[in-house]
Amino acid sequence: MHPAGTPRTTVVVVTWQGRDHLGACLDALGRQTRPHRALVVDNASTDGTRELLAQHPSTPVVLRTATNLGYAGGLAVALRQVHTPFVAWLNDDAAPEPDWLAELERALDETPTAAAATATLIAPDGSVQSSGVRLTAQGYGFDRNTEPPDGAEAPESVASGHDARRRADTPRSAVEPLAAGSAPSVPVATASVVEASAGTRSSAAGSAAPTGSRPAAELAGTVPVHAAASATAGSGGFDSPGHGGQARRTSTAAASHGTASQVTTQQAAAAENPPGGGPAVFGLCGGAALLRTPVLRAIGGVPARFFCYYEDTDTAWRLRLAGHDVVWAQRARVLHRHGVSTKPGSPRFHRWNERNRLLMLLRCAPGEVAVRELLRFAAITVLLPLRRRRGQVVPSTPNFRVGLRTGVLAEILGRLPATLLDRRRIGRRSRVPRQLVWRRWSGR
Repeated sequence: MHPAGTPRTTVVVVTWQGRDHLGACLDALGRQTRPHRALVVDNASTDGTRELLAQHPSTPVVLRTATNLGYAGGLAVALRQVHTPFVAWLNDDAAPEPDWLAELERALDETPTAAAATATLIAPDGSVQSSGVRLTAQGYGFDRNTEPPDGAEAPESVASGHDARRRADTPRSAVEPLAAGSAPSVPVATASVVEASAGTRSSAAGSAAPTGSRPAAELAGTVPVHAAASATAGSGGFDSPGHGGQARRTSTAAASHGTASQVTTQQAAAAENPPGGGPAVFGLCGGAALLRTPVLRAIGGVPARFFCYYEDTDTAWRLRLAGHDVVWAQRARVLHRHGVSTKPGSPRFHRWNERNRLLMLLRCAPGEVAVRELLRFAAITVLLPLRRRRGQVVPSTPNFRVGLRTGVLAEILGRLPATLLDRRRIGRRSRVPRQLVWRRWSGR
């Protein structure tokens, strides 16, 4: 039990070049009706964000990185600084309503089987951007309440880059910029600055990695839950490759492997409507969500190598494989300026999306699904020049550029041994078979 007035949640806001919109986010956090600890990860901003944070009346704890670690990297680095039962993820161009955190905490309090609650993200025009995440039959993640782009389910046309959806949790850590406002009204843990970047660097591909063999942020805040995981002290996490061991084969049998304590089909079916806080959804939108801190650590933390995009859907996969629910806290509302900080539709956007979807499937999905989608992506890449020579229509979006796609495939190939090691580790802590999660949630 926590005494009244004691924060139960650390709200993590990752920002990069956020001077023009971060103030409104912090103002809205200051108006929350629940006490909380605010932790801002400043991903090496150079636009005046540092000065804004120093002067803002909410005086959040600031964690500065030497390089831009991306949204996923920022979340992961922050996790080691979280000492509360809950951790919230909030985009820096999002402004939560005063009861946002209270509603998220209530949802988890009322649903003991849930390890995460996702908020309702509202666009400036009042429409709903997201009420959680759903899986398509091809393993793409879409915000609930949005429709996939035309043809997104068809093998040769993920036309606008599935990301009608990628989307509301658009990382505040790799691109540009809401407004400014008032002052805090409830207790907020304040005010230190932590320089947290020693030993990290950005790779040429744009993702964060440490100077050693393990990606910096993925290690943050994770704890080994199997003896075989052997994480070194102080670097810890166990979704990160870099320790020995053979990658597991991705055959159907191995891919669907769980543990001796797997739940039954009936138990998994019952989890679709968990008692308490809200309706079950497949996954959380990383733009505004609340997670149980010990559970997040136990499933391996945040996949920092993703840099940004799909870190939330990958987390949802691992929560469900571990037997936990995700619920929608409908009354936890956030105004979100989608696309203010990122450039939806840019080549880098599409590259991260396509790469991270495939990495997520290789880590979490049934083996036949992961292999099918990887082969489909490669086959389309090979066929694109032929289609163009024949005068057939090819979508104009960057994810149908052969150069971008071959770059994605090269990154996947380079990361394959580490990703398969991740897969084995995820499987060892799973209680629900991959196939069961896929059958219950894909295409819905």
